[in-house]
Amino acid sequence: MQFFLLISSSVLLVIFSIFSVQGKLAHFFSIPLPIAIHGNFPIPIIFWAGMFIYSLVASSITKCSQRTGIRKILATGFFMHMLLLLLRLKIQAGMNPEIFSSFIYKWYFELFFLSAFTVLVLYSAKLVYSIVQGCKKEFISLEEESFSLPFLPFLVYIITFLFLKKERLYGSIFILEFLVGLTMFLFFGSFLKNTCLVYLKKIRDFILQEKIFIILIFCVSVLIRLFYLYRIMQDPDYILTGSDGTLYDSLAHSFIMGEKVTEPLVAGYWMFVALIYRVFSRSYLAVGIIQAILTSFGCVFVYFAAKYIFNIRVARIIAIISAVNFASIFSSAAIGHQALDIFYSTLILLLISQFITLENKSPGSNILILVFLGVTFGLSIATREINLFFPFIFAAWLIFYPQRKTGLKKVSLYCLAMFVFTALTLAPFAVRNLKNTGALYPVSATENAAYPLIDHYLKGENPDLIKAGIDLSQPKDLVRVFYEKPFFVSGVLANNFWHKFKALYFNQGYGGFDMLFLYRLSGYYYAMWFYAYLFTIIGIFLAFRRYGFRLHSIAFFFIVYRTLVHFLTEGSYRHRAAIEPFLLLYLSFGLYAIIKFIRSSQDEAA
Repeated sequence: MQFFLLISSSVLLVIFSIFSVQGKLAHFFSIPLPIAIHGNFPIPIIFWAGMFIYSLVASSITKCSQRTGIRKILATGFFMHMLLLLLRLKIQAGMNPEIFSSFIYKWYFELFFLSAFTVLVLYSAKLVYSIVQGCKKEFISLEEESFSLPFLPFLVYIITFLFLKKERLYGSIFILEFLVGLTMFLFFGSFLKNTCLVYLKKIRDFILQEKIFIILIFCVSVLIRLFYLYRIMQDPDYILTGSDGTLYDSLAHSFIMGEKVTEPLVAGYWMFVALIYRVFSRSYLAVGIIQAILTSFGCVFVYFAAKYIFNIRVARIIAIISAVNFASIFSSAAIGHQALDIFYSTLILLLISQFITLENKSPGSNILILVFLGVTFGLSIATREINLFFPFIFAAWLIFYPQRKTGLKKVSLYCLAMFVFTALTLAPFAVRNLKNTGALYPVSATENAAYPLIDHYLKGENPDLIKAGIDLSQPKDLVRVFYEKPFFVSGVLANNFWHKFKALYFNQGYGGFDMLFLYRLSGYYYAMWFYAYLFTIIGIFLAFRRYGFRLHSIAFFFIVYRTLVHFLTEGSYRHRAAIEPFLLLYLSFGLYAIIKFIRSSQDEAA
C-alpha cells in the first residue's frame, strides 16, 4: 500500500512539474532583469513548491524526518528541473536549427543532451533493479527509493514525448539503453560491481591526481579558448569583438612605430599588446593565443587558491567551472584589458592565500611572496587603474586578520615591502605619463589626456546624476546638495546604482551559446542562471557562517570594492570579467556545501 501511494504521488509530481515549467506558470513568479531579453527573469517557485510538498508526503509515508526528505528531494528536483528544460530546448532546436550558429555548437548540444538523459536512463534502470531485488527479498527500502521514484514516470514521459515530437531516434536510444542497463544490473551485477566499478574508480583516481587534473584543466581550457578565437576570427570585423579593441590596437601599433602616445588609460594592457606586436608583428591571432594561455593559467591559480581557502573538492569544482566560464573565454578572444585583469586578479588571490597559509605555519619567512605580490599589484594597477586601492585593502585586512600569528610590527614591515615593490613596478608607467601629459596620472581634462578620470568616468558615465545636479567629482557640493534635499539625492543615487548593479551582475551582454548554460534565449539558460545566483548567495552565507572573516573574506572585499568602483564609474557586463573568478569561488563553495548536505544526514550543511 505504501509503495502504491509513493508511485501515485510520483506520477502526480511529474505531471505538476511538467506544467510548472510551461507558459504562464513558468513565469508566474518573475522579475525584470536585463539578462532576460524578451521578458522577465523566471523564478521557479511553483516547481519547487511541488517538490517540497512531495518531500513532505513521502516523508510521512516512509516515516522519515522532514529534514531528511528535504535533503533527498534537492537532487531529484534539480535534475528533473534541468532535464525538463533541456527537453524543451531540444524541441526548440528541432523546430529552429538556426539557433546554433555553428554545426560544432549543434553537435556539442546533441552530445550534451544525449549524455544528460543517458544518466537519467541508467539511473532509472538501477532504480528498477533495486525495486526488483527488494521484491525478491520481500522488502523494499522505501526511505531509500521513495525520493528517486519520480524519475521512473518522468522517464516514461520523456520517451513518450520524444516519440510524439518525432524524435524517434533518441526515444529508441533511451529505450535500448534502459533495457541494456537493466539486463546488466540483473544478470551481471557482480561483474559491474567487482570489475567495471573498480576500473572506473581507478580511472577517476588517476584523473584526480593533482598534477594530472591540473594539466587536463589547463589543456582543455586552452583548447576551448582557441576554438572560440577561431570562431571569432571567421568574422572579418573580429577586431571589433572587444568594445575598445580598435583603440588598443591603434595605440599598440603607434607605440611600436615610435610615435608619441599620450594615452595613459590602461597603459599596461596596450603596452602588453605592443610587446606581442613587436615579436609577432601586428597579429590578432598571437594576442588571442597568449591571452588564452594566460586566462587558462587563471584556472590553475584559482584551483590552488580555493584549495588554500576551502578544500580540494571546492578547488576541483572552481577549476572546472573556470575552464568553461564564458566571461573568461570571451575575454581571451577579444583585444581588451579583461584578459590581463583576470590573470592578475587570480594570481593576486593565489599569492595572498599562499602567503597567509604559509605564514600561519612558519611566521616571518615568506616575505618573497609579498615581493611578487607587490609586483603583481603594480602590473594590475597599470592594466586597470581601478585596482589602485586593492593593495591598501589587503594591507588593512592583513593588519586586522583574526588568525594572524605575526606581530603588528612585522606585518607593517611586510606591507611596506609590498608597497615599495608596487611603487617600483608602477614607476615606469608614471614616468611615461609625466613625460607625455605632465602628470603622474591625469585625472582631469586640463592634464592633456583623452580619457581623464573625472571627466570621462565620474561625469561622463553618470549622465542621470549630472542632469539631477549631482556631481560625484565635487564631494563638497555633493554633501551640500544632500543636506538640502536628502530624499531626492538618495533616490537618484539609489536608482543610478541599481541600474549599474543590474548591468554588472544581472546581464549577459555577449554570446549566444555557453558550454554549460547552452542557448541564450531558453528556459534552461535562465534556470541555470537562477541556480548560479542561488549557489553563490549560499556560498557567501555559509563561508561567513563557518569561517567568519578568515582567508576567504579577502575575495569578498575584492568583489565589494570592484562593485563600488563601478557604481561610481562605468558599470556593464564586461566589467564583471575580473570579478567573476571571486564570485565563482563562492559559487563553488555553495555547490560543494549543497552536495555535502544532500549526501550527509548530519545537522550541518557545510
